[in-house]
Amino acid sequence: MDIEIEEGDISPNVGDGPTEVAQDTLQPTNDAAAEEIHTTHVPSQEENDDADLLHLIQTINQRIDIFAPPEQLQFAIDAQTTSYQSIMTLEHPFNQGICTLDVRSRCNLGILSFERALIDALATLNHFEARSGNLESLKAQCSSRIRLMIYWLDDIKRNEWERQRRFQEGQSLENAESDGEGPICISTAQFREPPCQTMNSAAIICIFLVSVLHLLCRLSRRHCNFVMRVLRILMRTILGKSHPINQWYQTNIVEEVPVDVRTAISRLDLNPTLIPYACCPSCCCLYSLNKQRPNSSQESMEVDESLSGDSDSEASQSVIEDDAPGYAEFCTYKEAEESEECGARLRKSRTVLGRVYTRAIRTFYHQDLSSWLPYLLTRPGMEEVLLDMSKNAFAAHDPSILRVIWDSPTIRAFKGPDGEPFFENIGAEIRLLFSLSFDNFNPLGNKQAGKKVKSKDASLEEPSYHWLQISMLSVRLRTCAQHRQYATEWLNAESQDKRNHLFELNGIRWSELLMLDYWDPCAFTLYNVMHGWYLNVADDYVRDILGVDMSKPSGDGLFVANRPKGAPPSEQELLNALDDISNRCAAPFDTLNLPQAPPDSIRKATLFQLCERRGQRRAGTRLQMWRTLLRFYGSNKTYLTEDIDDITDPSVDTVIDKEEKAYLNAEDILLSSKRASFVKDSEKLARFKKGILLRLCTKCGIVVPSKTPKPALASKLLNKQYIAPLAAEPGRMQGGRAVIGSDLIIELDNDIRRIVIPSWVSAKPSQFYSSQHGRLKADEWRTTLLVRLVVTLPRVWGPHGGCHKLLLNHFMHLVQALFIAGGLSVVIAPTTENGGQVPTSEFYKSEFQAYLQGIIELFPTAKVKPNTHLAFHVGDLLTRLGPVHPWRCYVFERFNGLLQNIPSNMRFGEFEKTLMRTFCIGARLKALVADGHLESLSEVGDVFQSTFADNHTGSLLYERLGLESRTINEQPLQLSKPQDTTLDSKMLLILVNTLNLQYDVGGKIYGTSLQCGPNIIPLDPRVWNLRECEIDGLKYRPSLSPTIDISANSRLFAHRDSHILVRFSDSDKIIPCSIQNIVAHRRISVMDEKTLIETFLIIRRYVELEPEHCAFDFWRAYKYGAGRLCYDLLADDPEIISLNQVISHFAKTPFPANAIAGIDRPCIHVLPLNWSF
Repeated sequence: MDIEIEEGDISPNVGDGPTEVAQDTLQPTNDAAAEEIHTTHVPSQEENDDADLLHLIQTINQRIDIFAPPEQLQFAIDAQTTSYQSIMTLEHPFNQGICTLDVRSRCNLGILSFERALIDALATLNHFEARSGNLESLKAQCSSRIRLMIYWLDDIKRNEWERQRRFQEGQSLENAESDGEGPICISTAQFREPPCQTMNSAAIICIFLVSVLHLLCRLSRRHCNFVMRVLRILMRTILGKSHPINQWYQTNIVEEVPVDVRTAISRLDLNPTLIPYACCPSCCCLYSLNKQRPNSSQESMEVDESLSGDSDSEASQSVIEDDAPGYAEFCTYKEAEESEECGARLRKSRTVLGRVYTRAIRTFYHQDLSSWLPYLLTRPGMEEVLLDMSKNAFAAHDPSILRVIWDSPTIRAFKGPDGEPFFENIGAEIRLLFSLSFDNFNPLGNKQAGKKVKSKDASLEEPSYHWLQISMLSVRLRTCAQHRQYATEWLNAESQDKRNHLFELNGIRWSELLMLDYWDPCAFTLYNVMHGWYLNVADDYVRDILGVDMSKPSGDGLFVANRPKGAPPSEQELLNALDDISNRCAAPFDTLNLPQAPPDSIRKATLFQLCERRGQRRAGTRLQMWRTLLRFYGSNKTYLTEDIDDITDPSVDTVIDKEEKAYLNAEDILLSSKRASFVKDSEKLARFKKGILLRLCTKCGIVVPSKTPKPALASKLLNKQYIAPLAAEPGRMQGGRAVIGSDLIIELDNDIRRIVIPSWVSAKPSQFYSSQHGRLKADEWRTTLLVRLVVTLPRVWGPHGGCHKLLLNHFMHLVQALFIAGGLSVVIAPTTENGGQVPTSEFYKSEFQAYLQGIIELFPTAKVKPNTHLAFHVGDLLTRLGPVHPWRCYVFERFNGLLQNIPSNMRFGEFEKTLMRTFCIGARLKALVADGHLESLSEVGDVFQSTFADNHTGSLLYERLGLESRTINEQPLQLSKPQDTTLDSKMLLILVNTLNLQYDVGGKIYGTSLQCGPNIIPLDPRVWNLRECEIDGLKYRPSLSPTIDISANSRLFAHRDSHILVRFSDSDKIIPCSIQNIVAHRRISVMDEKTLIETFLIIRRYVELEPEHCAFDFWRAYKYGAGRLCYDLLADDPEIISLNQVISHFAKTPFPANAIAGIDRPCIHVLPLNWSF
């Protein structure tokens, strides 16, 4: 669909329909409660008449300015094939004739009340006599404008009549606005200037203040109305003292401030155009309300609002008569032709003042593109920004690396209706690309465990039961043509049973998006990495795969929580299962065509124990474990005979193994015991055999007689543990326990207290492993997985081999995959420009596949969930669409947070409108200030932006680093003030060398005052000290305040935004540094000899590890996302760098001497927070 936006319109000043237009009248209003009696002057009758006439003229002009025509009208009779007959003349009665509007329809309320008000105002205006030439001129202009508006209303009726007549002749009502096959023309005049622009500045500020309190500060409507009345009294008091004689002037200014916040919002023209539909609460089928597209002003009125106003007006009288709904009482939707109707109730009734009103139980609201897009494009500078973005996006770029979504092959290859690339050679056209996002949220917040309610879109809710039981790594993906074929077959199926059968075969249903010829579901469907990576994969890895148990030491991850529920299998059950397996394995069989299901007599616990005996994977369903056993015993039939013999005659080794497990369990109870649980732990220990307790006494150095009873042994062990705690064996990882146990949690807590991260990184909660903190957000999981665990796990597991080494490698496979794929660019092919980096997609796939394989091998009880499987396919999306930051859903999650904070009455089916309308109005309010349409708000703009600016932290702010051109915002300098510091000769020489390397043009160079020459420009040694600087939206600050003597306060902690990574011109290696000071320097340019002011950083490098200590840096073994160690020592010589040399911050974790095994000096762990490290 082509949409052509016109530059203007011949109609008078029109805007969006106000919400409470019907509440205003053209007669001057008086507020008795706020009226102030002036005793200094009593105006004469002539002065009162002139004031009333002036107020009437201004009120009429204001009413005309804020009127917006409805999108559709409903006539008393259907539009016929005859042409429109004009009945609107000043001599004819109001709303009569063949084209009379239906007074019972709500869509006619606005235009009827406005038409009656114009006629009444013209009659009232003619009764006034102007006593001055100025008033006479204003009266004549107002009368002329009223007549023009009346004739314009007649044009609106004529156009609507002709549109409906063409619709009856077979034309589409939606396309009747366009001429033939041409583009749809939409007027933008109503969006260019707010109707309140002609109001008094003081009244605009008052209206703006109350709108901000209601929309952004969440002040209730009742309290906002109170504020508006107080503001009216305040204005009347101030104006009464400044203009005691001109009472008419006071009344005019004060009456411009309404008494209701809804009217204030309508005066600012902030109401969006929302199209309502009746929505089935069961199947979400949509039904048009009254078969029309109502105006936003009509839909925003509640019943109590429509009952207010002038009761003598015919238009007002028509409001209380309920229209017959244009949809059925019960839902008539059918899944298929032969299916039964849904039958859910669609309507409910409500009695107000003795009248019964019918409304939809649930209403779905839609903001049409034709009403939103003109508003967007008429914002100052928006059209130019979009046009420049479209042109620059397809400029020449390096095809070996993708930085933005416009670089992706999918977007560049997208073709238009003419078969040519849609976004290339667009000329002066603006071609926009939109993304679709669907999400649910709990409007009550996640304050309770488990989601109780949800607010969501009106969409299909068929669950995706179809799940392939085979690996997708060796299967060819489905094409778009195949997808459309299967979807069409499903749509054309006659019955629901047939549809279910087709879905079981293909896993595809029909979607309305397939109506779009260009829609490719195979290429355009994305994996939401924000939810998938962090809220699913990371959460599943930490809590379900590794496991968290704060009451016991760390184990191997094979914890009891994953075992099937129910009693353990008996020996007979195990023998019966093995006999069945033996019978099936007696004859040759194909491992790719195994039986579909095990016998019903074999329980899941039986299969689990058989898999556990042979170390086979035992996660998932009975069918998965059954097939695992068939494959294993079919390939190793000798093991089958051995297991049958072991069950019938347990070996000594099995008994010894059970005793060893019991000893380790008793040791765990002793290690985790506390004084508060003395009685409980003593009872637990007394249940073990005496031999196990005597072994523990020997290990703890307790000498006891062999005849000592078990309760006494347990008491002695616990008392000894409280005085001299028994340490766990180094490197021991007990089976059957969670990996993150009490000992590892202590190490995590110690490192969390040490880590120094920048202010923009989401740092809380610290005890992520505890359920008391509730569910972690995506940013918090990102910090936990890629920062906190990366610091601790290599330090704890690195010195050990065996299972610890396998767990560490498995963890780093996941970290490296998410780190490289979550970067700000995607490498397609290795080149000299990108340093020969491995293609991002290939590296991600290899690392994530190793992570999946590690789950199968290291954690046979852990399940590989569908989300984890889908995450593997992100590698293909990186190649097709580029880096993930343009298409992941952090921004939509922030929208959910804003919607949750909007106050409402929580009436489900109704409050969705409140959320959508308030959200849109709040966005328009911010745009009104940012665009600068109203000069009255120019002084408020800076304060408003600083107060209500979005506090971007975490990943959303990190994604701003993806801009190709760096943005450096330097703090404004007051050059009239004296300089703070004078650089000494050494520092000045360093600055000279830095500038000469940076601006080597082969001509003039910089030097000190001691250096002379015709091509040498001496530098001023004076600089300004700055508190901070900004690069790509991130704040950088010095380690200490410039006013602090560093030598005298060497023990003070450095600022967390002072740890940076720097790339020097003499090396490609990135060096960790500390910002010592930030200064601004003024100089003369060597290029054009103009005065320049540039910001520089005075930094000192961290000292690198000696070669003998690098062997104990367990982080260096991993290429991405692990970081490295340096000594906790700064170089003696400071350096000066420009802001362009800064790469990013890094997370600094200091360790004391010997905290890292093999390193006897204090050191720090440097963890980069940028992809390029």
